[in-house]
Amino acid sequence: MKTIQVPCAISGRHVHLSHKDYTTYTREHWAANQKVSAYGLLFTIVMPPREETAYELSLSDAKAHGVPFQYGAGLFQIKRRHLHCPETSARELGIKDGDTVSLRKVGVRGGTYDDILVRVDPWATVLEFHLDTDEANALNIKNGDMVDLVIGQ
Repeated sequence: MKTIQVPCAISGRHVHLSHKDYTTYTREHWAANQKVSAYGLLFTIVMPPREETAYELSLSDAKAHGVPFQYGAGLFQIKRRHLHCPETSARELGIKDGDTVSLRKVGVRGGTYDDILVRVDPWATVLEFHLDTDEANALNIKNGDMVDLVIGQ
């Protein structure tokens, strides 16, 4: 079993617009300064455009606002928690795209998330867990918090 410290990024409600739906937005890093509205909720526009428009939100958002969602597909999605991994890190850690790993956080609201999808990305520069707001709140994780990446339990 391997364990190393990895930072977390908390994903709030956002939308990936298709090339067809995309218009000119003012960009700040990965997100546009503008937002779009759907089901009475504001969604941050995340760059760059994709083939299909996809709104991503948390389960609590979807339930509270009656948004018809699907897990990982469709127009309104609840995405699977995942680990972005540079190719060099994947080789060093002995993991590959599509593998699953675990996240462990210690402390007052400590706990473990299993079945975290590994995404080996050629553009990734650092290892980073991506969680939605529900998952982060359950373990009291904030953006940038370091947690344990557990490989090979």
